[in-house]
Amino acid sequence: MSRCPERRNLERFPVVDMKAWISVRHRFGTHQGAVVDFNRFGVTVALRRPIPVNKPLYVTIKYSGARLEAVVGAAHHCRFTPADGTFRCGIRFRTNSPIQLDRDEVESRLEALEKTLADAFLSAAT
Repeated sequence: MSRCPERRNLERFPVVDMKAWISVRHRFGTHQGAVVDFNRFGVTVALRRPIPVNKPLYVTIKYSGARLEAVVGAAHHCRFTPADGTFRCGIRFRTNSPIQLDRDEVESRLEALEKTLADAFLSAAT
C-alpha cells in the first residue's frame, strides 16, 4: 500500500496569486510564500527560507478573498531551486491530526477551494 495514495489519484492545480503563511509549531515567526499548486490534500509553496521537514506546521492560505487559517500540515520535502533562489516546499495537509481545530469545516473549505480551482482550470483549458 502506498504511503500517500491521494498524490497519485488527484492532480494539483497550478495557481496564481495565492499566498501562504506557514508557522512551525512551537517556534516563533512565520514564513510567507507564493503557492505554486494546490489540491485539498496539500500545496507546493515557494519560500525564501527553508522549513523543517516532518514537523507539524500551521498553514494559512489567502486566495481571491477567501482565507483558510491554521490548517495543520507537514512538509514532506523542501528543495532549493537555483533558477529563482527560492525553496520549493511540498506540504501535505494533516487535517486528521488531533491538533487540527474545526476539522470538518477545514476539510469542507479545502474541498470547496479545490473545486473552484478545478472549475477555473477546466474552463481555461477549453
